[in-house]
Amino acid sequence: MRNYWFKILFIKLLVFILPFAVMLALDAFILPPDFFTFRAWEALKVKQFYPTLTGPFYPNQQLELTELGELAPYTEYAVPKRAVWITDEYGYRNRPSTEKPQVLILGDSFCAGVKLSQEETLPEVLTNQLGQRVYGLAPAPDGFELVNTYLATDRFRKEAPKVVIYERNEGYLHLLAPISGEEIAYIRKIQHRSDHLPNAGVAQKMAIGADRLIKKNWYHWASSGIDRTFTPPDPIVYNDEVFTFGEQALAETPQVHIERLVRLIISYRDTIQRMGARFVFVPVPNKENIYHELLPSGRKPALLCRLISRLREEGVQVVDLQMPFDSAYAAGARLYPRDDGHWNPEAVRIAAREITRVINGTGNSSHLADDRKAGIRMVKRP
Repeated sequence: MRNYWFKILFIKLLVFILPFAVMLALDAFILPPDFFTFRAWEALKVKQFYPTLTGPFYPNQQLELTELGELAPYTEYAVPKRAVWITDEYGYRNRPSTEKPQVLILGDSFCAGVKLSQEETLPEVLTNQLGQRVYGLAPAPDGFELVNTYLATDRFRKEAPKVVIYERNEGYLHLLAPISGEEIAYIRKIQHRSDHLPNAGVAQKMAIGADRLIKKNWYHWASSGIDRTFTPPDPIVYNDEVFTFGEQALAETPQVHIERLVRLIISYRDTIQRMGARFVFVPVPNKENIYHELLPSGRKPALLCRLISRLREEGVQVVDLQMPFDSAYAAGARLYPRDDGHWNPEAVRIAAREITRVINGTGNSSHLADDRKAGIRMVKRP
């Protein structure tokens, strides 16, 4: 009798668990990675720093999908956009190529191209502007500083690019971290372990499946749908535009925080220049910064102007996007999607133009290297 009730309990438990197990298996190994997501970022982003997944995204992927902005998906403010995502063998959003990059961008989600198709990303647009391959090392794997990731990567240590661009959105400048020998050693250890894995292709596929299991995108899709039913989303909206930070992005930044940023960026420059590369810093204005008149206070933040001024005093080469973005917006250009805080293709084109001018010695930086001596003057591809 005891065995009979044990069997009944086991069957009921199996019936309860089976649907969840089936959904996990479908999500991890059968359905396309974007089936339960509204954008490629969640579909391809690595959750766990596996030895075989050393980049921020799943390697060797090609995905075509319709994306929604991160700030107001499934709301009246959502603006669908068709996008293509391609990742290389290292798990970064670059087209596979054997050509060595002359220019490297250490960047965040702006460089990676949230809500942009592959051909609209900064590395690809800048490649066409400069006539040389530009590689995007963006974003850094979760929890690591971009410069530490660069310094730990053997392929760049053995053959450094001629120019290293450090791109960072204004809203996340406070996350800049010091160069850390301990962090560099840890990243290098993981990368070396990946290099020596037998049958890396199979191990990589297994790691991607395991990572998708851990992410449980199907569960988040279901739970967020239920949440929207009972608690409608409440994004930060002013004048029909959705913002990431809202009024807090317009707050005054203490000078002590700016000085901390200056010290960190100088340390990045000095370290990268010792490796034989030219360093260019590119701070990207927030949507709140450029669209400040749409917010209740209408206050124009001065962080970037103050930071750029201080960096130029210290001889750091900086690309000033504040003025060209302000001018473009005043002329009627839209620089950010309605439902997202990241830049759009027009803003990327402006940024690529300004970066090209600085690298070629004709732009808005007050500290330009001798181009002939540096050997890095580039021209636009025909």
